[in-house]
Formats: sequence, C-alpha cells, structure tokens
Amino acid sequence: MNTRRHLAPLLAALLLVACSAGTGSRSASVSGPGTTPTPARQLTPIEQLGKTGTPVEFDMQTYRLVVDGLVENPLSLSYDEVLKLPAVTLVPRLECPGFFVDIAEWKGPLVRTLLEKAGVKPGANQVEFYDGDPEPYHKTLTLDEALVDDTCVAYQVNGQTLPVEHGYPLRLVVGSKLGSYWVKWLVRIEVKQGAVSADPRSPVVADFPRVSPPS
Repeated sequence: MNTRRHLAPLLAALLLVACSAGTGSRSASVSGPGTTPTPARQLTPIEQLGKTGTPVEFDMQTYRLVVDGLVENPLSLSYDEVLKLPAVTLVPRLECPGFFVDIAEWKGPLVRTLLEKAGVKPGANQVEFYDGDPEPYHKTLTLDEALVDDTCVAYQVNGQTLPVEHGYPLRLVVGSKLGSYWVKWLVRIEVKQGAVSADPRSPVVADFPRVSPPS
C-alpha cells in the first residue's frame, strides 16, 4: 500500500481547512504607470514557503492550460505560449491560518488577460480553476474576482521558475483570498454560470497588493 498517497489527502484536507479560516489580508501598496514604486518588502525565501498538497508531474511536451466553458474562443495554451503573454508581478500575502504566512513575489499573466483572449460569453458569472490530479482539486471565483488586478496565473516566484512543490508549471495567485484558493498545478480554467454565494471564511478585501505593469 502506498501509505504516502493515502495520507496525503488527509494532510492536504487539514491544511485546506486551515487556509479557509480567517481573512485574506494583503499588502496595500501599488506601483505602476504614474505611481511611485513602494520599496520591496522582506520576501519569504523560496525554501521557506509553506507547502500543501501532493505535487502533480507533467509531460511538458503535451502540457496545456485550457480555458473553456462559456467562452467564444476556447484556448489550449502550451507552457511556452503562456510565458509569452503580458505578465504582471504581484506581492500579496499568502496565508494558511495556523500553519504559515508568506510574502513572495509572483509573476505571470493576469487571469483577465486569459479571459479577454478567450472572450467571455454573456451570462457567465463564475470561473472555476482545476489542478491536474486525476481527481482534481478545484476552486471557484466569481467573474468579478477573477477579473481584478490581484488574480494571476504565476510561473515564477521570487524571480525563479516555480518549484514543482509550489505549483509548477502554473499556479493561481488570488491576492484577495486565503491559500486554499491558490490552485497549484493548474491545467484548466472553466467559465461558468451558476448561483453565486459569499464565502464567509475568505472574504474579498478592498485593498490590493503591489502590482507591476505588464511586461
């Protein structure tokens, strides 16, 4: 019996519960065109970043990030195609209450960029994000949450390619939410229509993390 494989879901569940309790407080400084950049905060070293979940490994020759559902032009992007999209740099607070609080610099395209490229159909109001596990972990944002400037698909952390334990090749970064929403090993973004309910465990807050202009 693969004990690690059987224990991993239990450990992941405990961490996800912790990551879903409390508030998603963040850095409020913003930089961009016409603003004065805020001095960089002390970043959590990559080797000290909190870890959750069981890593998913991919064949990068066949890996694709799919954007589908209620869109005009479904996307199937290779890793290299994602790297070529306009990117931002975010420095939000990643918190799993009772386990860790990290401040790191994440780089990648805004989710909004991907959704604009796909063309969201009228009536859509939710966006669901899936990892690449055979029984995928997934989290849902409202369309409004997905479109703001603190929600991106990261391929770098602290200037380095994402380590596999932190979500390589792609990880969702949601500055307004706690760590349970930061889906790692991302393979699919599905645009949907459905009932929208507030999540009292992880409210959206009004401030924004430091944002760099698209590169």
